[in-house]
Amino acid sequence: MVSGLWKLYHARQPMRLGELGLLTAEFTNFQKLRYFGLAHSAKGVWSLTDLGFWFLGNRQAVPHHVFTRAGNVVDKSDDVVMIRDVDTGWWWKIDYANAARAVNGC
Repeated sequence: MVSGLWKLYHARQPMRLGELGLLTAEFTNFQKLRYFGLAHSAKGVWSLTDLGFWFLGNRQAVPHHVFTRAGNVVDKSDDVVMIRDVDTGWWWKIDYANAARAVNGC
């Protein structure tokens, strides 16, 4: 789901899913992003929400899982995740930046 969200972010504008170049797994799971409040769809055009933007920037946590019924969120877990918990590549970027600052005395 995160890789699909990342592609929507890089589109820089609301898009239809068919225009994002999603892989099959990304396409079939993309709609689940709305349950977490990370993306929004209006008439088949998807856009990144503010929460989605902050989540991608590792500045906002989202529930670890949500419970749905008939397409509506009925409950959320108390446990939360940040993008660094989901995407290890993001975590390495942060570590690299911190290491570079430490070496340069910044």
